[in-house]
Amino acid sequence: MKNKIFPLMYRKKSPEGFISAFSLIELLIVIAIIAILAALLMPALGKARGSALKIQCASNLKQIGHGFAQYQADNEDYYPILSNPLAWTKGDVDDASWYNMGHVALNRIAMYLVPGAQSCTRPWPNDSEPVSAVFFCPANQVRAPSKNYEANYFIFGKSSTVPTRYRSTLIKQPSRLFVYAEGKSHTFDWNTSHLLILPGTPLDERGDFNFRHGNNGMNFLFSDGHVAFCLLPYYSHSERSKGPFLWY
Repeated sequence: MKNKIFPLMYRKKSPEGFISAFSLIELLIVIAIIAILAALLMPALGKARGSALKIQCASNLKQIGHGFAQYQADNEDYYPILSNPLAWTKGDVDDASWYNMGHVALNRIAMYLVPGAQSCTRPWPNDSEPVSAVFFCPANQVRAPSKNYEANYFIFGKSSTVPTRYRSTLIKQPSRLFVYAEGKSHTFDWNTSHLLILPGTPLDERGDFNFRHGNNGMNFLFSDGHVAFCLLPYYSHSERSKGPFLWY
């Protein structure tokens, strides 16, 4: 008599040569083994996925660094600023506009990363969407470039300041001066430099820093073009020589 519960593929021959189905206990054992293996593998797979996202994020910042290097090659070693470097001290830019500099800078280098791009976002009405995946962290659900990688205020800074420190060739410690880091907006303001972030500091007390790859570190792009994942602690402006980076 045919077994109508288990298909033929789950049947086996007994020593007497008769075909018999898997028992319910055997099936439950197989399911239990699969469940145990899945439980063991899931954390490892999650960790591997997190590592892949962190590496992709670092790659994005590295490409952004290449964009700045190409921009500087065309602009006398200057980082992008709100106005022409020769007109920087003439007061032709609103002093309050510096806060948009992080987004403006990404707009200025977009053409070097995406041929024909006029900005880091798509044309209106899709102007909140990035023109390339380079401009947003893959671990961030918010794709808008203005809410992913944040510029160092002291690199791009207030428009009333003489731009000697913003010329890459005049930076004394380019391997320690960070240009961009993972953030919640597009420009770290000067208040951010006074933060003292230690392991255990609540996430809501870490200013605009965004720790998307674990609570103890994030990716930084430095002035010399290298990218590093820097761990806590991050020191304040007055103690910046102790930390993994300099503000200026």
